[in-house]
Amino acid sequence: MFNGLLKTSAINGVLISRTQMVIVGIISAIWLKEKVTPKQIIGTIIMFGGAYFIATKGLTESLQLASGDTLLFGAAFFGALSTNVFKRFSSQVSPELVVLVRNMLGIILNLTIVPFLFDFSHDFSPIFNMKNFLVLAFFSLIVIVGAQSLWYKSVEMIPANRASTIGMSSPLFGVMFAMMILGEKLSMYHLFGGSLIVIGLIFSTLHHQTNPEHNQQLKARNWSH
Repeated sequence: MFNGLLKTSAINGVLISRTQMVIVGIISAIWLKEKVTPKQIIGTIIMFGGAYFIATKGLTESLQLASGDTLLFGAAFFGALSTNVFKRFSSQVSPELVVLVRNMLGIILNLTIVPFLFDFSHDFSPIFNMKNFLVLAFFSLIVIVGAQSLWYKSVEMIPANRASTIGMSSPLFGVMFAMMILGEKLSMYHLFGGSLIVIGLIFSTLHHQTNPEHNQQLKARNWSH
């Protein structure tokens, strides 16, 4: 994913990374036989439309494929596949243990095999700069605790296709943090695209909110945890 981001635009990165959530739903429907309702499909399309509207700045910028886009699609596919593998084979394993093993193996592979696959050498000098080290440490904390742990916990408790639908809301948070951290201004295309994402999210989860059997199952799972 990071190698792909170095070779493409931020717009492509935002949209292609969102395809992972769509692929999760497709694989879970085919492999795990999870039921996908028409409301989920329509809601996902609406949310993806909102993400597209934000990424293209209100349809004022066009999308052009770059050399890194293939890598991003590959990352999206393997990320979606890993979610379904976890749901199929490891749902009884603690999400914290999954995150621990995933990151430990990631360290080993990135120090050994990955450099040969992507033809690059490691440069550890940036981490000896205190500012860079603190930023990377904070980034790792957000990714490991705030993203990975919560994601696997949610996949453990609810269907993978529902988790993927909710995950489509991430561009909304991306806009919010861009304003807070980067000082970017809120534009009309942000409001319109964000509204589509919220509408799609609400629409796609109506089935679960009005399904008593699902609510009972969810309460039972929460009680067991």
